[in-house]
Amino acid sequence: MSWQISDVIEGKSLDKKYQLTANDKDKLQWTELDCEATGICNLARVHGLQGERNTVFAKITVHSESEQTKPMAFGFSDVARVYLNGRLLYAGSDIYRSRDYRFLGTVGLFDEVYLPLRKGNNELLVAVTEGFGGWGIKAQFDDMEGIKLF
Repeated sequence: MSWQISDVIEGKSLDKKYQLTANDKDKLQWTELDCEATGICNLARVHGLQGERNTVFAKITVHSESEQTKPMAFGFSDVARVYLNGRLLYAGSDIYRSRDYRFLGTVGLFDEVYLPLRKGNNELLVAVTEGFGGWGIKAQFDDMEGIKLF
């Protein structure tokens, strides 16, 4: 699997951004990035931090044969916001020691979001923000019945 990765933006620009518009995405340029054998898409392979510009969008298209809700387990480092068809569905933080004093900020399938898919193509964007120590994303559907990813 691979993701389309945007250029780096300021993460603060997404504060209180519950709906993305065409203006939010029009100027972005995209680079395809393959996932590693572990399933992690290592964002450091494409971008480093650039001051306050510490966030990228990871994008895939989910084609659904029908209107349905599909659970997607995912993991990220350090902060993520999940948008489906422009609408914010999830925001969370998995930074170092955020779960307890032993949590290292590792990327695992610790979180889940339920995607309300419409029939046809659905744009899934995950804004991933980096603080320190590396950044990445991984995702997994329980089953692929009725959906295709591209």
